[in-house]
Amino acid sequence: MGGHIIWSQWARVIAIVAATFQVLGGVFGLFYRHSVFVSLPSVEKVVLNPVNFLAIICIITGFAVLVMEFFVKRYFVARAVLYILIAGVSVLNYQNTNPALYLLISAVMYIAAEFNSENVATGTNEKGKGNMSDDEKTATGTPDYV
Repeated sequence: MGGHIIWSQWARVIAIVAATFQVLGGVFGLFYRHSVFVSLPSVEKVVLNPVNFLAIICIITGFAVLVMEFFVKRYFVARAVLYILIAGVSVLNYQNTNPALYLLISAVMYIAAEFNSENVATGTNEKGKGNMSDDEKTATGTPDYV
């Protein structure tokens, strides 16, 4: 009856939002220093002073995710692995815990897109009726939205 979820497009939207929040969280992390390491005074001095390296890493990884989403159109599995690694780093910075969660959700959605064999250009399924020609659709009675 209805349509189907195009996992790769939803994952792309969530990853773009997460990357934007990642960059903004990194910028805020430069000015408002707070991280997971606050309870460890010796580690805090090394990691946060004189420059908040975690915030800078989060800014760089946020821009890397934006580049991945806007210029690289394939490689769902590589994106998922990269986003899981970036989420693991960004969760250490207090301001970037939400983008880390969004990147994990996006990674799971890209894995679902890979399992469903989605095509990047159209979002259709490569295994099923998604790549039928127009003549085959009319011969089998398959509607256009499938």
